[in-house]
Amino acid sequence: MPVDENIVLSLEDFEAARLFWMEVLSKEIPAPRFPNDFPDEGDLQWREFDFAFPDALSQRLEAVTKERELLLFVVLLAGVEIVLSRYGGVEETLVGTPMLTGGDASYDYNPLIPVISTVAAGATFKELLRQTRQAALDCYNHQHYPI
Repeated sequence: MPVDENIVLSLEDFEAARLFWMEVLSKEIPAPRFPNDFPDEGDLQWREFDFAFPDALSQRLEAVTKERELLLFVVLLAGVEIVLSRYGGVEETLVGTPMLTGGDASYDYNPLIPVISTVAAGATFKELLRQTRQAALDCYNHQHYPI
């Protein structure tokens, strides 16, 4: 993996990040069991599609972000975690999210960091938002450790 020469971690920060990722990635996360809509053709090529949220949903998402003082990213990430959990039949979810690069487009790769969350059956959406926010912050605070 290429190294960003502008990022220098102190020995303490490096060790803290190492311990963080060792703990986070030591969890065994069961693979989700999704129903197949289409036969598996072994084609793992990236696919892209455009979509837009209906205006009413966009307004509700904006309201949630303002009332909970969250980024839209956190609200949408929590929604993805719910979908993965419910349709995949698992409580633990892992979602790869792009590193924060501060707008620096000089990266010649697309580094992802794993955000692992638990979607407990009885949890409220408010609790999941709080948990997702904290999990994302923890991961982004340790994103420069090479995992």
